[in-house]
Amino acid sequence: MITLFKVVLNDLKILRYSWYCDKCSETTVTSDVGRGEYKAEDIWPTHTPTSKLCPECGNWASFISAHLVSFWTREDTQEELYKITDYPGACYHDKAGVRDPVTKEIRFGLDQQCLIVILPNNTKWLIDSRSSACSRRGDDRHRCWVRTGSIEEGTLTVTKSGNTCGGVSNYILADGVFYSLINNTLTEVNNHDDQVS
Repeated sequence: MITLFKVVLNDLKILRYSWYCDKCSETTVTSDVGRGEYKAEDIWPTHTPTSKLCPECGNWASFISAHLVSFWTREDTQEELYKITDYPGACYHDKAGVRDPVTKEIRFGLDQQCLIVILPNNTKWLIDSRSSACSRRGDDRHRCWVRTGSIEEGTLTVTKSGNTCGGVSNYILADGVFYSLINNTLTEVNNHDDQVS
């Protein structure tokens, strides 16, 4: 069982510089310059140092890149998370919606939210997307998975109640394992039907 936790994408970005050490040949030195509301033009400041000492061997490392790093904040603990798919149970609202693989339209839930859950195999479950086994592809009013409750109240549940299709169960399949989502808890399901999500 995995209990979900809400995360939000931070508006701030981390400006990170990287250097490569020719002597170690496998060492990349990184340095976080700062965090803020950086834009693309901030990535290459004119005062970027061209070299830096490698902490492994003491050799001078050559500057190779500068990039912006997004990070997430876990709401209950305020912990900063960097690669969101490394955290099974993370749940967040995607403000951009989900692109339907068939119609190419952007889809949201009936409440105009788009909810995403990170599964135990480190993949994303886009609950408001269309299932690959959907039996009502031309109908944008139905939902393949019907979600009720909310992550904030600890009641987020996925069912097959309401305006839904018959081509998918209320489970999600991840690496050959079916999971149900009831009251913010992902649970492995042993007795399920043969429908694939």
